[in-house]
Formats: sequence, structure tokens, C-alpha cells
Amino acid sequence: MATIWRPAAKIASRSICSSRLSRAGSDCWAPGTPDTLATMAILGFALYRDPSRLDYARDLTEKAVAGYRNHYGEDHPDTLKAMNALAAVMSSQGHLGAARELSEEVLRRRRRTLGDDHPRTLMSMNNLATTLRDLGELGAARELHGEALRRRRRTLGDDHPDTLQSMHNLAVTLADLGELGAAKSARKRIGAARPAWRSTGD
Repeated sequence: MATIWRPAAKIASRSICSSRLSRAGSDCWAPGTPDTLATMAILGFALYRDPSRLDYARDLTEKAVAGYRNHYGEDHPDTLKAMNALAAVMSSQGHLGAARELSEEVLRRRRRTLGDDHPRTLMSMNNLATTLRDLGELGAARELHGEALRRRRRTLGDDHPDTLQSMHNLAVTLADLGELGAAKSARKRIGAARPAWRSTGD
């Protein structure tokens, strides 16, 4: 899955989040408060690449989603961010069907509330396309990665890190489809822009 919280923020927050959750029952950190819900969602996402912690990450993100839905509703930005985190955990667990359904819901809600060109909508588009590729639905993944790339190029420019991320993901999908020439062309464009990509620190 693509970025939900930036990598540097994930790394910096992981130990802090663990400490905060250990105090979640104290006067300072009551279960269900916005701070506790955010901590659960961030830590759950930070752990989604750790195979030994996936069950814990799933538990955290499911509780965060339930809490946000209960307190703020289905369309609240933090609810949708937590749902994105849960979809990432599901995907890492190999539950690709469930991850797809959740990613589709997040994308649908963000399209409706934020518009097609909003950065969070395009992030959701990218995440869903990656899940479709993992499911072997390469044609659908190509179409969605292509749409994300077109919109990011128009709104962010050719050399923005998010645009280059979409270009990379499309190139991988094209290679999986056997369209090696198109994939090579996209990778060459990414290579030319890579110094600017790295300079962002993401």
C-alpha cells in the first residue's frame, strides 16, 4: 500500500505511540478519546510491515475505525484515514478481498467529499490500484494507476514525488501485463527525476 502517514513520521511516532497506549487507561489517556484513537491508528499503520505484529496492528486499527465512526461519522477525514490504515494491515495479512472492499469505500467517500483531484483522493486511488494489482486484476489496476497519474501530473506537475510514485506503480503494472516497452519508458522518466524525488526526504 502507499503512504498514509509519511515514513519519517511513522518511525518517530512508533515508540511514542506505544508508550501512550500503555497509559490509555490512565486519567491522561482515556480509551475512545481523539488522542487515543489517533495513536491507535498511527501505531497500527506503523506496524503493518512487521509480520510478527500484524494481529496487534489489525486489532488497533479496527478499534480506531470503530471509535472514529462512532464519534465522528463515516465521512470524517480521520475516520477515512483510519480505514486506509486498516486496509493496509488487511493487505499485509493477505486478506486482499477485504482490503479491496475497504479501499473502494474510502475512495468512494473521498471522491464525494473531497473531489477527484484532492491529494487524499488520489492517494486512495493509488492504494486501491495497488491492491487490484496484487489480486491479479491487472487491467483494472492499470486503468486506476493511469487515472491517478494523469490527475497528479495535472495538479502537482511531472516531478512531484506523488506523481513519480504513480508513474512507478503504473510501470510495475505495465511490466506485469507484458508491456515492457512502456514500462521501460516510464522507468527511464523516473530515473531522470530521481534526485528531485530523493531530495524531499520522504
